[in-house]
Amino acid sequence: MRGISKILLFFFTIFLLVIITEVCIYFFLQKYSVSIKEIVQIAPVKSKTESLINEEILNGIKMISNVSLVSSTIQNKYQGKVVYIKFSQGKFPINKAILNKVKGNYFKDGFYVYEVLVKIKQGQDLETLNFYWNKIALDKMKVSEKRDGVTKPIKLTDIKIGDSISIYETMNLIDKNCYGYECLQEYSLVKNEF
Repeated sequence: MRGISKILLFFFTIFLLVIITEVCIYFFLQKYSVSIKEIVQIAPVKSKTESLINEEILNGIKMISNVSLVSSTIQNKYQGKVVYIKFSQGKFPINKAILNKVKGNYFKDGFYVYEVLVKIKQGQDLETLNFYWNKIALDKMKVSEKRDGVTKPIKLTDIKIGDSISIYETMNLIDKNCYGYECLQEYSLVKNEF
């Protein structure tokens, strides 16, 4: 009988240690998860690369039946001062995932080939917004200058560093057979608009 009571005491001790360990782990994890929630609530961080577009609107449009939706366009307007401009062909490497989706003679050997590069920035912001215009964009682009309330056509080469410009682009959101500048319905650049 003494042997059985020693075995029972041994198993009871082990059982008690397991329960105490589980209770400690449970309280530790509870405290840890609460502190993570508190950190997230106290210090939300906004990234400069965070999308400026309301994703909910785009997601709502995506859910519309393709039978019902017959037209959907988006118009973007960019403004800033020209800080760099290059009127000669250049290229930069392009992501292979994008290359698999697109067609066009402005993608060559893993590079995007552009004809004109314009960099603009607004105010004292350190970041620039870069526009790499290929032949498709240039063919669609209307360039004008606004002076004393009168708008007149000008050449793109009339744009210089320091000029204030507005860039308007209207794109078709429904056409799934286009990419980038191919989707442009209208494209314009206005000098001295603001």
